Amino acid sequence: MVQTKVQTRLNLRMRHRILKAATTLFIRKGFSGVSLGDIAKKLQINQSLIYHYFPSKDLLWHAVKQPFFAVTHEERVEVFPLADIGLRRFLENYLSHELDFWFHHTSMARLLRWSSLEGNTSLPNNQSLPSELSGPDPLCTALEQLQKQGMIAKEFDLSVAAALLRSAVRGPFFCNSHATIRSAALREAYLQMIVVTLERMLEP
Repeated sequence: MVQTKVQTRLNLRMRHRILKAATTLFIRKGFSGVSLGDIAKKLQINQSLIYHYFPSKDLLWHAVKQPFFAVTHEERVEVFPLADIGLRRFLENYLSHELDFWFHHTSMARLLRWSSLEGNTSLPNNQSLPSELSGPDPLCTALEQLQKQGMIAKEFDLSVAAALLRSAVRGPFFCNSHATIRSAALREAYLQMIVVTLERMLEP
């Protein structure tokens, strides 16, 4: 029993080391730019050991991305209030939170940018990502509530609205030009510009 517990801890530790090394390399070079041999070399282990924990590079890639996607979901729960606060206030809250989030998670932005470029990678054997990473889009749900309250034009496609909001705030980070809004004053000016622009586009 004691040996089993020790072995379990060792397995978890090695899996964590592999994920940490893979994350560093994937963020720097993307999926196509990294081989399992590169990861093994960084860890100074035999490449076959990686296969014991991750049978394929695709599975390792998805395992690396999973906690990043989970963070983007968990840290956004408080952004979507149930109370009626109006379109302008909602846009300010959501976009301000997003700007701050991505400003402090630039490595995540790089990883997700690589992920979008590597759209042809998929899990083998019809495996799927964990269910907690799927589900209704909270941003679309919030926008739907605002539309029902008459704050967003009825004819406006909410999936397009969600895409506009995300593109406006993530653009500087996913295009690697976030240095242009590095200071708090520049971020505030950018925030007000996109809030006013989006409000004019969405309101009836």
